[in-house]
Amino acid sequence: TSYRFAGAVDFVTSNLRAAPMDTFIAGSLMESNYPMGPLAGASFNLTTMSFRGNLNMGVVIDTVAIAEPDRLMKCLKRAFRELLAA
Repeated sequence: TSYRFAGAVDFVTSNLRAAPMDTFIAGSLMESNYPMGPLAGASFNLTTMSFRGNLNMGVVIDTVAIAEPDRLMKCLKRAFRELLAA
């Protein structure tokens, strides 16, 4: 039923919970984990995940719906810098 509204949504965001302990792949310590979320009919998705003391973000963009994806990324980066400075 959540897809019923997908045509009216421009932006989707979510926060994923990371493992609260060290995790390993093939015996190697994972040092970073970048989340990726589905578009689900939206123009772009920004998903966050706190992992090992860092807030990582994954952005998925529908380049048909977003004519200037580089501009969107610049605006997102500027907004987060302003937020951190506040």
